[in-house]
Amino acid sequence: MVAHSTHSDSSMAAYVGGTLTYDGTCLTLDDEPVLWPVGTTWDEQASTLLLPEGDTITAGSALYGDGGHTPLADDTTNTDADRREGAALLEQCLGPSELVTNFNTGARLSSDPQPS
Repeated sequence: MVAHSTHSDSSMAAYVGGTLTYDGTCLTLDDEPVLWPVGTTWDEQASTLLLPEGDTITAGSALYGDGGHTPLADDTTNTDADRREGAALLEQCLGPSELVTNFNTGARLSSDPQPS
């Protein structure tokens, strides 16, 4: 699981999401790895995602929020070890689209497919 506190696309205008799945290695939304807002954690034992607001989402549930889809950034030459490790984790989970779902910094995530 890769989280961010800020990134260059932290104010994307789309409302994105899908079905949360976990295959024992990769946590994805509709076959795309996710760049999660900081404070989001995964409880592998319970197969639940703990959102920064305190809500939990179980694998197999829908999850939506403000963000967008982007190609995986090539951070392999970045001097920040955490960024390189994060890019490697996202790369191993890339699906057929080869895109990453990015939730905006501070995005309110919910199971509602329509923005409020």
